[in-house]
Amino acid sequence: MRSVEPLINKIAGEYPAFSINERAARLVCFYTGFNFLVGLVVVLLLQLSLNFLVFQVSGAALFFGMYYLLSSKKYVQQIVIVVVALLCTTFPLFWFNAGGVMGPALVSAVVIFYCCFNIVSPKYKLTVSVVVLLLAVFTLGLSRLYPQWVIAYPNTNQAYLHYFLLIVQFSGYFILIEASSLYCYRHEQQLVNTKNEELAKANEAKLRLFAIISHDLRGPMATLKAILNSVEEGFSTPEKTQRQLAHLKTMMTPLNNSLNNLLLWSRLQLDGLNAAPEQFTTGDILEEELQIAAEQATMAGVTLSNRILPDTRLYADVNHFRIIFRNLIANAIHHARKGTVVELLQQPATGKMIFMVTNEGVRIPETAVAAFNQTGSLPTTGTASKRTGLGLQLCNNFVKANGGNIWIDMTQDAKTVFCFSLNTEA
Repeated sequence: MRSVEPLINKIAGEYPAFSINERAARLVCFYTGFNFLVGLVVVLLLQLSLNFLVFQVSGAALFFGMYYLLSSKKYVQQIVIVVVALLCTTFPLFWFNAGGVMGPALVSAVVIFYCCFNIVSPKYKLTVSVVVLLLAVFTLGLSRLYPQWVIAYPNTNQAYLHYFLLIVQFSGYFILIEASSLYCYRHEQQLVNTKNEELAKANEAKLRLFAIISHDLRGPMATLKAILNSVEEGFSTPEKTQRQLAHLKTMMTPLNNSLNNLLLWSRLQLDGLNAAPEQFTTGDILEEELQIAAEQATMAGVTLSNRILPDTRLYADVNHFRIIFRNLIANAIHHARKGTVVELLQQPATGKMIFMVTNEGVRIPETAVAAFNQTGSLPTTGTASKRTGLGLQLCNNFVKANGGNIWIDMTQDAKTVFCFSLNTEA
């Protein structure tokens, strides 16, 4: 069945651009027109009457005309009603033209019922069903009242052969429509499965991020509460209080970054991610971000080194650029060993600029690096779990929104390098 799907889609139109009912209508029109063309060939080969020839040509023209009208996507409902009317009139004309009603009527009435049931809107299906059944009863009644109109088969074998040929001919309607419906069903199922997978991943990411945020908030808040309790109860000496305040101050910088990221992430969930790229130079922006990170670096015993040229030009969203560097610098400082250097580097590429934020700290497993380079997020287990959070997710989202890429380079000994690229020109 899958092997004929490309042909069916070409005839019926791509789903969901064409609905299931519209596809069925187009298939019925095309196949009916095709049957009339086959009949035309038979008429010519057998040299039958001129009336038969005109009937076949007219039928082919009518149904192929309806087929192409349905392609325009205009007045679909009106055209569908015309198609149903044509089906209900053309087949009876064919029965009489063939010399009888009994033989073709039994098979053709079922085909009309089936085709009309599939191509009309649901609210008209009952009406169409009644009309088609009445039409079948009417033709059978005529065969009883006027036996001379019934095809006079010379023998039983010829009658069976006629029925068999009709079934073969009309089976095309069932095959085309059912194959089309099956394709549409699989397409919908695939969309549902994809949406479910995305929803599951989104829910998993949200749960993980909220767990990380709650962990980041719990520590500083517990420390602050302990300091306030000890001061209130008079158990803390000035020297001890000073040490506790220094420790709390160290914890507040990443806490502040986490809260800012949480607020930004929440806004993105409500408003969506829209980049507003513009041309700018990186110098002043990076200086401001390094000044913000300087206190965190001092407390962590880490040195900051900026080797990015101040006149570097980019075409990106300025605010996104700030947030990317702010999070990568904070992440590098947080995971760097004391006494090491966090470097900001750059490397030109065709139409882009590659930026690198390096640090020396705990190595990220190769499997986690591969996962980040593919999905933009680190796994939730092992050493890499300590680096997961809103910051890296925001970096990934903002870099992708500005037409760049982000990845981790672990090829340098003892160094972890977070790299990302942005466009230099519009």
